[in-house]
Amino acid sequence: MTTYTLSFANLAVPGTGSNAGNTDTVSGQFTIDFTNNKVLASSLTIDGVDALSAVGGSGGNIGTFSDNEDGAYNVGMTNLGSDYNFVMYFTGQNPTALGRIIYQSANGRSFDTGATSSNYYAPNNDLPAASAVACFCSGTHILTTRGNIPVEALAVGDLVVTASGATRPIRWLGHREIDCRNASAKIRPVRISAYALGPDRPARDLLVSPDHALCFDILGDALVPAGALVNGATITQPERDRVSYWHVELEGHDILLAENQPAESYIDTGNRAFFVESDVVSFDAEAVARAHAGFCRPFHASGPLVEALRAQLRARAEALGWTLDETPALDLHLLVDGVRIEPIVRGPACRFQIPAGAREARLSSSIARPVDVGQSDARELGVCVSSLTLCDGFGADRQIDLSDPRLDHCGFHALEEGARRWTSAQTILPAEYLRDCPDGTFLRVELCGPPVARWIAPASRETLPRQPFTIAMAKPSQPLEPTV
Repeated sequence: MTTYTLSFANLAVPGTGSNAGNTDTVSGQFTIDFTNNKVLASSLTIDGVDALSAVGGSGGNIGTFSDNEDGAYNVGMTNLGSDYNFVMYFTGQNPTALGRIIYQSANGRSFDTGATSSNYYAPNNDLPAASAVACFCSGTHILTTRGNIPVEALAVGDLVVTASGATRPIRWLGHREIDCRNASAKIRPVRISAYALGPDRPARDLLVSPDHALCFDILGDALVPAGALVNGATITQPERDRVSYWHVELEGHDILLAENQPAESYIDTGNRAFFVESDVVSFDAEAVARAHAGFCRPFHASGPLVEALRAQLRARAEALGWTLDETPALDLHLLVDGVRIEPIVRGPACRFQIPAGAREARLSSSIARPVDVGQSDARELGVCVSSLTLCDGFGADRQIDLSDPRLDHCGFHALEEGARRWTSAQTILPAEYLRDCPDGTFLRVELCGPPVARWIAPASRETLPRQPFTIAMAKPSQPLEPTV
């Protein structure tokens, strides 16, 4: 079943024209089931009214879904006092632009509110590549002729100071609130810790979207997206509930100074509709190619240059006091109905006691990405498990089959050669295995293979050295000519 989820976060839909004075607040989520042409309620409310109960839908169905045959799809809901249509633009079943919201009043007259959702459409909540954005997070200081100003406090016409020392007026500002709770790594912000790139570079922690390019002097100035530099130590992608993304457009693509770190200004790669301030309602498929031609510096998302930069960043992290730990089963524990249970460890075997009546058990540990320590595997890995056994202490052991396909949907990674699986940060045991477990049942976890090396932070950030480092930044002496 192909599904897409549309999220809103307190989106005010004001009335205009014939509906002047009407304001409705849309929050929550609904999911579109392409296979069955249904609209399913998750947590959608309109003016605080639960959509499912207001519509009287059955089986979670709150509306109709239809193809307009003009590149758009309609989601219609009735019985909410006024009717709502959520009009979305897709190419086939692959979303390429955020939808517009059309409000239809009870008398049948309608208007385009110009509002879009606060999130995105995609299978399993993945942001489609065409909608990838390069943004600063709220609170990021941008250097202007008035000093360092938070990005959300900037205004069109303000003069920013570029890495070349030139001043450029702001042409356009865009922003978007994002619900990150179910977002993939394509949308969660990247945190570049203070001094991660050199003395006072950045001067404070810098948070940007994964596709936001930073500027480095590596055999000449080059732009590298922040997401390509995540190393699990000084550059991370932490979990968070929400983020407010901002971008700053000048007359041409240029290099701003964000927290004293050279970083690109906005360039339209066909994602302008992502921002609230946009009046774009469809995706420009050729914009990406045009944008790459208009970059003010060569762009590298991968390849030898990026790998060389990653090696320098690892050396910088070690110079700042970060160390690698290869302790097996680091922080391995079991969460049973929210209660943490520590293991009894003997060699590669870990044993956890499970109380009778347990409803949910999560196997949790520290996680790491092998790619952050020079390997090619980019998965987030916990521990490698060769067997799982439920033991009642009387010889009636129950083996959990690691090839059970249910494990594919519980936080385990795919079954590997040798009948083993890696866990993720929190791996849930299927509830069926916990049913009728008598008091005194133990879960025995057998570990195998070498552990994944994990970064350990220095004891105190106040002790971080500010010594010179070899990662070069964009040269201010080289003026950047705007590209129009």
